[in-house]
Amino acid sequence: MTDINNVGYYMSLLNNASYIESKLMGFLKEALNAEIVLGNITNYSEAYDWLNHTFFSVRLKRNPLNYSV
Repeated sequence: MTDINNVGYYMSLLNNASYIESKLMGFLKEALNAEIVLGNITNYSEAYDWLNHTFFSVRLKRNPLNYSV
C-alpha cells in the first residue's frame, strides 16, 4: 500500500517492466559438467532434454537476437 501521490510511480514500474534474460550461456560448460558429475546427464539425448527444460531455452526461443543466434 502507498499513498495516492506515489501510485503513478509504482504503476509505471509495473507497466514498463523489462524481461529478465538468462545468464546460463556464460557458464553453460560448468552447468553441464555439474549435471554429468551428478549423474543427471549420461548421454547427448539427456543433455538435449535438460537444456530444453531450462529458462535459457525459453528466453532463447523468444529472443534469439539477444543471444546472437
